[in-house]
Amino acid sequence: DDKETLGNQDYFYSLRSEKDQKDAVTMQQLDELIADEQTSQEQKDLATNELREKTMIKDQEGRIEVNVKNKGYDDVLCSIEGNTVRIVVKTDEITDADSAQIQEIAENISGISDVIIEPKK
Repeated sequence: DDKETLGNQDYFYSLRSEKDQKDAVTMQQLDELIADEQTSQEQKDLATNELREKTMIKDQEGRIEVNVKNKGYDDVLCSIEGNTVRIVVKTDEITDADSAQIQEIAENISGISDVIIEPKK
């Protein structure tokens, strides 16, 4: 059973690491584009807006994770892609009541109603 627990910690750790690295690369590319003198003002404006949006999404994901964790879960990973919020919760199962609470947290913070909740033991 210890190996399974370790595997789950690795699952959340590697998923979070992968996500953080991807976000960091995207944000760095946008920063470089904005700083590049060869970039047109229009492209800089688009990159600035995208960077602002990315920062806002990262903030929302973090707030959703903290609020769901506060419901008593060991670990939570949230990702917002387009108009979908995906939440992976470290638990054996999620009751309908828990699911409704998580859904409400995600909707209140992100304003997105398409929420996928995935239990991961």
